[in-house]
Amino acid sequence: MLTNPPPISIRCGWRNFWPPWNRLSRTRDLTLVFLGEDLRLARFCSRIVLLARGKILADGPAEVILREVERLRGLGLNPPELPALFHDLGQTVLPLTLEEAVDQAGPGMG
Repeated sequence: MLTNPPPISIRCGWRNFWPPWNRLSRTRDLTLVFLGEDLRLARFCSRIVLLARGKILADGPAEVILREVERLRGLGLNPPELPALFHDLGQTVLPLTLEEAVDQAGPGMG
């Protein structure tokens, strides 16, 4: 179990931190639980459970939950940048990755 804020060694570079833990969880059939409000690692998770005051408010795949911009903001969380930007621009399809955003932009953008 890892909490937010993470230990100093993880704060130095979460991108370097994730691959070994992901590999360990797959090879050892482990479940990793991250607690906190920093959603940068959440996109790598297979499942997200949002809790508030002991109640489950959302439970589902990361690619679904991370697109719920209003819900995340309502909980005081900062949604991922791309879904938030597209949401604020009035789009209904909210990309999680740059590749999805380019595909959504249409021909000539990729």
